[in-house]
Amino acid sequence: DVLQDVLVKIQENIDFRKFAEIKKVANSVFGVYSHMKGKIGVITELAFEGTASDEAALKQAAKDIAMQAAAFAPVALNDAAVPAETIEKEKEIAKAQIEASGKAPKPEFLQRQIDGRVAKVLKEIVLEDQEFFMSEKNPKKLSVKDYLQEVVAKQLGLSSLKVVNFIRFERGN
Repeated sequence: DVLQDVLVKIQENIDFRKFAEIKKVANSVFGVYSHMKGKIGVITELAFEGTASDEAALKQAAKDIAMQAAAFAPVALNDAAVPAETIEKEKEIAKAQIEASGKAPKPEFLQRQIDGRVAKVLKEIVLEDQEFFMSEKNPKKLSVKDYLQEVVAKQLGLSSLKVVNFIRFERGN
């Protein structure tokens, strides 16, 4: 099984700092991707509503999302899962950048600019909000969340399709 092969590649000569378990539930599918001979491994879980007429296409979509997570190293699945300390740190960085630019906005606009910069960072570190990277499959440049719902779910006749979990492992040097 592909999942077992990925786990074996990841386990070889590794001291684990991270361990996770995902249990399969009804109306879900896993995607597995191993990159750089097991240096990076990702497991994604997609949940769907409706009848899955093409399970191979569902598994491919899950694998595509695993490839996304391997390539772009998201910190969290969605905004709610981003650690509060990460958001606070990004706010501090944004404020310092604005102040260092020498073009300090009026105080009433400062918070809006900080929030805008933090939102931009979140789009890069949150899996659901990242632009789905396979441009040939995503000519509209949709986010992962929108790509799954508006493209894949519609093609497969599902009422809903979304990422509910992902685990990204990376072996150190």
